Amino acid sequence: MKQHSQDDLSNRRADERLDKQKSLVFDLLIMGDEGEFSQIPCVTEDLSKGGFKTLVPKMLPKGLIVELCFHDEEHCCDYLLYAEIRWCRESDEGFECGFQLIDAAESDLPMWIESLF
Repeated sequence: MKQHSQDDLSNRRADERLDKQKSLVFDLLIMGDEGEFSQIPCVTEDLSKGGFKTLVPKMLPKGLIVELCFHDEEHCCDYLLYAEIRWCRESDEGFECGFQLIDAAESDLPMWIESLF
């Protein structure tokens, strides 16, 4: 069985990547000690129709499902997306995480993809 490095795992993507950076705000489905939700502003890297990677300030568990609110200032709207954390590793700037987008019933994923691609 072939062993894959972390770089191999983070680069396995079925869709073509978009050469843009977009600001994403994550509403994590993790409650803090006081019952508050964490909201972490991030900038996407290696964006494709199926996912992206981004930097976050703390380690996030693989398999965690998160809500994403993508603000599209050009079209004056917000898109609600859902994603699964596929991997997360420490980097010099924080933690890099790979997100796989999920086409959930409540998701704006098809409209978001159409607006970008």
